[in-house]
Formats: sequence, C-alpha cells, structure tokens
Amino acid sequence: MSGKLLSDIDAAQSKRILELISTETNIFNGFAPGDMDEILTVLKIVTFKKGERLAVKGEALDFFGLLLYGSLRIGEAAKLTPA
Repeated sequence: MSGKLLSDIDAAQSKRILELISTETNIFNGFAPGDMDEILTVLKIVTFKKGERLAVKGEALDFFGLLLYGSLRIGEAAKLTPA
C-alpha cells in the first residue's frame, strides 16, 4: 500500500470509536485521558475492500493498524489482504 492513509470518518466519529475500544477492551488500560487525546491526533479509521492489498513483503510501512471488524488473510507472495 502506498501513499498516506486518509481517515474515512470525521474526528468526532473517530473519538467515539476510540472511546468504545477503550471501554470494551483492555488495549488502552493504563492510558491517561491526555494519552487518548494524543492518539486522536494521529488516529485514522480506514476501510478496505475485500481483496484490497494492504502490504507486500519487504514494503516499508509507516503505520500501525488495529483490525476493528472483519478478518485479514495472508496470501501468496506474502500479500496481506482483507478476507
């Protein structure tokens, strides 16, 4: 995947999703409210279509991702795609 990731939703929706993740999982245990505000400054919610390639072996990535819904499949030639 090349190019900058652009969020599919606005900042208010991103904040609500982050709040839901925070209350329904342990991922952000120990994070202070200020930490969550910092995360929101860089958070992008991105939707991928079935079969869309996210990364290829050897490709440099500049993001860290969490799968919120769906599944991922590692395919031939080390492609990482939504299932």
